[in-house]
Amino acid sequence: MIIQEAKSIMLALAIMGLGLAASFFVNPIMVWGVVFVLAVGINVLGSPQTLLKTYIIWSAVSPLILLIISGPFAFIDEALVLGCVIVLVGNFTIRRQFPFKNKAMLTTLGLLYFTTFVSLVFNRSPLFPFANAILTYFSFPVVFIFAYWFRSEKLIKWFLFMAGFFLFVQIALNAGWKLGVNLLPNKHAFVGNFQDMDHGSLDSAQWVGYAMIWILILFLAMARHLQKKWRYLAYFGALISIIQFRYTFTNHAYLYLILCVGCFIVVISRNFGSIFRHASVVGLVLIAFYTLSESFDTASQENYGARTNFSKENLIFRFNKFVHAPKMQLIHKVSVEWVETNPSRWIIGMGAGNGTSSVGMARVSPGAYELLADYYLTQTGVDERHGQSIMESTYSGLVSLWSEVGIVGYLLFQILCLIPFLRVWKLVRRGSYWNRYQRILAESFVPAMLLYFISSFLTDAYYLDFWIVTMWTWAGLVYDPLPREDDPVSSDGEKISDVALAV
Repeated sequence: MIIQEAKSIMLALAIMGLGLAASFFVNPIMVWGVVFVLAVGINVLGSPQTLLKTYIIWSAVSPLILLIISGPFAFIDEALVLGCVIVLVGNFTIRRQFPFKNKAMLTTLGLLYFTTFVSLVFNRSPLFPFANAILTYFSFPVVFIFAYWFRSEKLIKWFLFMAGFFLFVQIALNAGWKLGVNLLPNKHAFVGNFQDMDHGSLDSAQWVGYAMIWILILFLAMARHLQKKWRYLAYFGALISIIQFRYTFTNHAYLYLILCVGCFIVVISRNFGSIFRHASVVGLVLIAFYTLSESFDTASQENYGARTNFSKENLIFRFNKFVHAPKMQLIHKVSVEWVETNPSRWIIGMGAGNGTSSVGMARVSPGAYELLADYYLTQTGVDERHGQSIMESTYSGLVSLWSEVGIVGYLLFQILCLIPFLRVWKLVRRGSYWNRYQRILAESFVPAMLLYFISSFLTDAYYLDFWIVTMWTWAGLVYDPLPREDDPVSSDGEKISDVALAV
């Protein structure tokens, strides 16, 4: 014991000594940022669940933190991904077995990585953007397998608690900016832009609005399964989440809300009568809430209220903008025009990190310049991007993936998202989850994954750490029912262990 403590002290002193020495030659902020990452990394690598928890927390707060201080902290997400890889490899070496054995998903994953490699070689793309794209867009299998391997009831309960804590953080931050007591940076609050002010810790009111949808559904699932004393708290959390959603002013996301809540109702209902009853209650509650919020919120009603945003004139205007927007032009270009003008790009893309992904745009790759120059360097393009709708932006998950790995990579990517979506839905319908906390996550996972799908058509959720880590940790925690010694049977009489092994 004494020897072990002495080794730990010596290691800490060595790291601090190297930090002091390096500070004479490199920016001290960067040096001690690296020291911090190393210190945390050494600690969490020995505790897989701690590593995963650290990754989840960092993904939820990093956009706001990086507004304040960047430097080496900008690479913490890549360091955490590599840490997960190291832990997986280390555990595989020790145990001599791989935890995840679903052949369909592993085969699809192998084909996706093979496609990215073929695209890299064929297009002779630069290696650094390629590696960056792999650690960004294609890192989700690492998070998924990691969460699957180390899942437990304790980790699932922690995940549920953090969903509530995340909601509290968003409310606290946004209320502080509205009241003028939050000193953290908010460029929208400085200029009185109330429409985009509620960006919470994600630096985007839009992403906070999307997150409130799956948090709402998560609380509704909690209310179904938790004991009575917690049920009222769950309903209160659902109310707070819908209020926060309302004040992010993501008006296009009301369609997402309707689709996801409808999906949740279908998942939990056993027959058409049950679907009708659930839909009637939820529909009346949402209509009543929105009507009340509109009548009380007279300050923002004129510019952001339902009478303005959902009027006939505005809907027609929005539809016309949708049809002719830069986003739709780019989608048409990569998915239709490339068939004739550049078939190789249509099939395998321009190489990971070399198109319109966040990596390609940040580095102004040749592919990004070719596709986006007209929208950023010409007055006509600037005019087309000018507006308050997300359609005027050039971000799209479809364009990001298709432009870099073609139709082959894009479809493989979507199949990898579809497999856990359909599997968990099937297991929920069979009643295969014996653990109530895992059942809560499973019922709410299906509509949350639906939101992941549809939101990445109009924007790009495939590169955001918050979405990658949250959704794929969620998928790993519910992909199979938690094992237990007595191997119970599900409601249809089938052994849970047999269901878990089924494709």
